[in-house]
Amino acid sequence: MTNPKEDDRAISYFSKAIELGLNNDSLLFFYIGQLYFFKKEYDKAIKNFDKAISIYSGTNFFFFKGMALFYKGDMKEGLNCIEKAVEYEPNNQIYSNTLDGLKKIRVKHIGEKALWYSLDFLSKVLQNM
Repeated sequence: MTNPKEDDRAISYFSKAIELGLNNDSLLFFYIGQLYFFKKEYDKAIKNFDKAISIYSGTNFFFFKGMALFYKGDMKEGLNCIEKAVEYEPNNQIYSNTLDGLKKIRVKHIGEKALWYSLDFLSKVLQNM
């Protein structure tokens, strides 16, 4: 797990670097997005992943954006993003296995928000990244 105080400090430092002119560094936005993701602040995470993607379309960017959307309850858009990550890196087992697992969850809960008993599966995938 992460340390909330350290995470907030890291977000502050990364944000300051962006303010000082590193606003075309996709990794800064991605790192901020990851920190917000692990703090469960999914809207802020998605905003930063979108900014990272607008600079560079990295597979991790799509994967984490998809996970944030999924956790937020937007299963369809979350799956679309993770599918993009798999398209970019078809041999990445983490992406492929996550996509397969999320599709199974979606089939069980089509038309409604996911029931989050499945979050154990998702957490295990993310911890192994």
